[in-house]
Amino acid sequence: MTQPRLLLVDDEEIFVRGLSRELSKLGWQVQTADNAESALRALRQNEFDALVVDQELPGPNAVEVLSELDRVLARPVAVFLSGYLSVATTVRAIQGGASDVLEKPVSAAELDLRLRSLLSARDAAPGGIAASETNSELRKVLGETAGMRAAREQMQTAARYPELCLTIVGESGTGKEQVAEAIHSLAASRGRYLPVSLAALPDHMMEVELFGSEARDGREGRAGLFELAGSGTLFFSELSEFPPQLHPKLIQVLETRSFRRLGGEVELPLQARVIAATRRRTASPEYVELYERLGAFTILLPPLRDRVPDIELIAGHVLADVAARSGKAPLALSAAALEVLLGHHWPGNVRELEIVLSEAAAEAASPMLSADEIRGAIRDHGMPSESDASVESASGTFPTSGPVSEPLRSLERRMITDAWRTSGRNLSAAARSLGLPRTTLRDRLKKYGLR
Repeated sequence: MTQPRLLLVDDEEIFVRGLSRELSKLGWQVQTADNAESALRALRQNEFDALVVDQELPGPNAVEVLSELDRVLARPVAVFLSGYLSVATTVRAIQGGASDVLEKPVSAAELDLRLRSLLSARDAAPGGIAASETNSELRKVLGETAGMRAAREQMQTAARYPELCLTIVGESGTGKEQVAEAIHSLAASRGRYLPVSLAALPDHMMEVELFGSEARDGREGRAGLFELAGSGTLFFSELSEFPPQLHPKLIQVLETRSFRRLGGEVELPLQARVIAATRRRTASPEYVELYERLGAFTILLPPLRDRVPDIELIAGHVLADVAARSGKAPLALSAAALEVLLGHHWPGNVRELEIVLSEAAAEAASPMLSADEIRGAIRDHGMPSESDASVESASGTFPTSGPVSEPLRSLERRMITDAWRTSGRNLSAAARSLGLPRTTLRDRLKKYGLR
């Protein structure tokens, strides 16, 4: 069996000499470099299975060495070493391209175990999804385009660092909560996964819900979500709905990893991972600091229209799930039906695709879905494209020029879509214009893939 090749980059001569000797005994071919320039030259001239680079180097720093990996044909797995490990250092290394971060001093045996584990995970599946049962959650985040492969790699990295705050950025329906759940599962935490719908919490109740409160004046104390999550995951569904007046308090909790119940004096440790999601970063100045704190590590989920090659793969999985749940014969798409799917703009992203396929499958006359059945499901259950929306009234009321025979479910969907857009995606305003409770509208928005 060919020995794996390792490039070890560190300017501590005694450390390098000893580590090289021990790693050679463990079966590695070790080449060394004592500065960034030598390391970059070696990466351009030779192929390596693994790279180990120290944070403190003379001249260009270690992150510049990591950045070269994107231009290397046979990309090695990379481990970043630091004698002063911190969350900020970890984030910089991961963003730079490190597969893992270890604190010095590190033994040859520990490094060997970590490097071989990284190589095994990489080789198990070229698309970036490890075949082990541990990583089964990754298989649910479907897609083989570059953006989705990168997202899965980032998920695996984030799962290894429970104190690393992160933000998932993506349009409604791209699967942000699914990614958060997968990271929680990958981390194998014994704590709970607690999703928090910020839109559903009144501003005056949010502080108590998050921090809890101490017993006083005859009232019982209660634990907040920071406490209830334990060593699990707290997921904020839409960061832009977090009240600005609570930003400083949340930032302090994230920085100190501790908090107090309202009215309490005891500092409680924050053990949970905090993940936030947002449709897009807002330019509002009052949110800048919060985004910087939670968005130091960001996972970007591309919209479905930007990864059309993934549509057939996702459709196959959705139809297989529908058949399994309903007990029907396996369903498939005709070539013409697939063309219809590929030609739709999918403003509601993966969630809209799932809804359309589920409805088409429910009405299917045979195991082979036709183009007409897909078109009908898009017409009745899909989101209108921008060109469709342009003919609607901008006044906030549903245009009356549509056909009288339009199905009630389609009419409801169009009215909700119009109210949601003209309200500037404000839940309370849209609910008022429709005369619906906020909770009912929120359920409808999820059903139609609007959030």
